[in-house]
Amino acid sequence: MDEYERSEHQSGQDVDAALQELMSVSPNTPPDAAGAHLLQAERVYVRWHRDDYYLDGEFALKSLRSCLSGNYVTFEDSRLAEDQREVMRDLKIFEEAPGSGRMTGIRFPAGGTSESEIWFYDMNQLTLESLDIDYTTYLDTLLATGGVAGWQYLFADLDFRNDAFRGIAKDLGEMLSYFRQVFPDRDYEPLLHRLEARQ
Repeated sequence: MDEYERSEHQSGQDVDAALQELMSVSPNTPPDAAGAHLLQAERVYVRWHRDDYYLDGEFALKSLRSCLSGNYVTFEDSRLAEDQREVMRDLKIFEEAPGSGRMTGIRFPAGGTSESEIWFYDMNQLTLESLDIDYTTYLDTLLATGGVAGWQYLFADLDFRNDAFRGIAKDLGEMLSYFRQVFPDRDYEPLLHRLEARQ
């Protein structure tokens, strides 16, 4: 591990309110499992690499309370289409890889009738993708992948045979092969199926 930083929560955190917020963004999460997804810190940052440096990961995870509170910076990318820029302005960022230009946020569609959406922005690929994933599944998968670059694309509707994504697909294949050996008790089959479906 190259870096690990953990900032403490501000005093007076209301756990019940935090659980309600979590259930509002992941209503399908069983209530008895929701507490395990509450971040016990304001922010956690991790950066690591394998000994051969071929595989690495990075993530900075913000507490859901901070994400939803409105105390965040609005990101813009003028290279995106106008409808995508509008989505990006609505995003409340809860996870990013500061060294890579990638970030993920929650969006609540106008009208308040639809469930929250998870969107992934990648400055390097110039993409803003809607992800087929909820907040708690995102956290579980983030930990399972260790923040390897581009794992979020496994939950996006795209084709890895596209030249722009072939390198990412290769790295994700290496990650899944390696992690299945290192963490034999963790089930990586669903991620492997997603990778194969996009190749």
